[in-house]
Amino acid sequence: MSLARQRPLSDLEKQGLIQAFEFTHELAWNVMKDFFAYQGNVSIMGSRDAVREAFAKGLVEEGEGWMEMIKSRNQTSHTYNQKVADEIVERILESYFPLFESLSRRLTELAG
Repeated sequence: MSLARQRPLSDLEKQGLIQAFEFTHELAWNVMKDFFAYQGNVSIMGSRDAVREAFAKGLVEEGEGWMEMIKSRNQTSHTYNQKVADEIVERILESYFPLFESLSRRLTELAG
C-alpha cells in the first residue's frame, strides 16, 4: 500500500494487488463465517450472508462498503478490461484495504 503512495504502480503490480485482494477477500468472509459458526450460526452460505451478519452483529461497521467489495471481487473474476481493473485498484487502495484493517482490529479486540 505504501508503494502506491510513493509512485504509480506498474501493470504487473496492479495485477498482483488485485490477486492479493481476491484471496484476502475470500479469507475475510470465511473468517466471518467461521466466527459466527463458532457462535452457533451455521446458516451462512456465502460472502453476502457473512457480511450482512457481520454488519448486524457489529463485527464490521461499513456494510455498504463490504457489499461494494463483493461486487468488485466478482468483477475481478469476469473482466479483462483495463479501465475496470484500474478502478478496482483505486477502490482497493482507498476503501477496501482500510475495511480489511478495521476487521482485523475488531477481531483482535474480540480475541482479547
